[in-house]
Amino acid sequence: MNLSGLGELVHPTERLKVLDDEADNRILECAVAGDAALVVTGNKAMLMLKKHRDIRIITLSEFLKS
Repeated sequence: MNLSGLGELVHPTERLKVLDDEADNRILECAVAGDAALVVTGNKAMLMLKKHRDIRIITLSEFLKS
C-alpha cells in the first residue's frame, strides 16, 4: 500500500516555537500549513498540549475509537 496518495505535501512558511524539541515544532508547522484537523502521535510532550490552535493532538487509540 502506498501512503503517499493519502497525504498532501506542504511547505510551512511559519516557524513555531511551542515545544522544546525542534522536531516536534516542525510537525506542528506542517499541521498548521496543511490545515490539519488533528495530529495523531505517541509523543508525550505533544499530547500534553492536547490542542494547538484548532488542531487536536490525540493518541492512536483515541483516533481508532473515534
